[in-house]
Amino acid sequence: MSEGWYYANGDQSLGPVSIQELVRALNLLSEPGAALIWKNGFSEWQAARSVPEVAAWLGQRPPQIRPTPRLETPKARRVVRTEKRKRGFFGWLFLIVFLLFNGLMAAWLFSYWSQVLPMTTNGSDAGRAGAAIGTTMGTGLILSLWTCGSLVLGLFVLFTRGRKVIVEEERN
Repeated sequence: MSEGWYYANGDQSLGPVSIQELVRALNLLSEPGAALIWKNGFSEWQAARSVPEVAAWLGQRPPQIRPTPRLETPKARRVVRTEKRKRGFFGWLFLIVFLLFNGLMAAWLFSYWSQVLPMTTNGSDAGRAGAAIGTTMGTGLILSLWTCGSLVLGLFVLFTRGRKVIVEEERN
C-alpha cells in the first residue's frame, strides 16, 4: 500500500500515514466521508468519499462486539457424606427388646422400693435394720440383673445395627 497520505483534522494537517492508518483515523471522525485528504499527485485537498481507494474503506467498521452472556460461575458446592445404617428385622427386634427390658427393669426397681420403703420406717430397730439390709441386697440384685441384661442385649443391638450406607448430598 502506498504511504504518504495526509488528512485534515480541523485546521491541522496530519500525516504522512499509510492508507490503513488513514482509514482508521477517518473512521473515528463523526463524518469520515467529508474529511479532507491529500497525497502526492493530487492538485488540491479532496473529500475522502471522492477518492475511490479510500471511499471503499470508509464506514466499514468491524461489527460491534456483542457482550457474551456471562455464564454464572458455579458456586462452590460441597459434598456432605452422611453415614446411615439400615437395620434388618432382627436389628429392630433386638432394639425393641432392649428398650422394653430397660423400661421393665426401671418399673421393677421403683415398684420394689415402694414395697420395701414402709418396712424400713416402721417397726423395731432390729426390724428396720433387717429391712435396710434386705432392701440393699434386693436393690443390688435388681441393678446387677439390669446391668447384665442391658450389656447382653446392648451387644445384640450393636451387632445387628445393619450395614453401613453412605449418602452423598450436594449443598451450597
